[in-house]
Amino acid sequence: MDKSNLIKEKLYSIGFDLVGFTKPVIPDQYLVHIKRRIKDNDLPYFMHPDTDKLISPKSLHPWADSIISLALSYASSVKDQADRY
Repeated sequence: MDKSNLIKEKLYSIGFDLVGFTKPVIPDQYLVHIKRRIKDNDLPYFMHPDTDKLISPKSLHPWADSIISLALSYASSVKDQADRY
């Protein structure tokens, strides 16, 4: 089993509903949209405040080879989540 499958297996086993991997590079089609939102001061509060690092993840962590994205369903009950830990 490769590393990504081992990581997914572990994260699913502790309760995450989705696990995804991507490269730390923003595709041009999304970069245009992000740059427009930066210019319009229209970014969500949770976005990284340093816009240069926002559009260039490798500048934030040059050693990063991939990004792991995790999702946990809002539909899960609090009790279900507590039981997992």
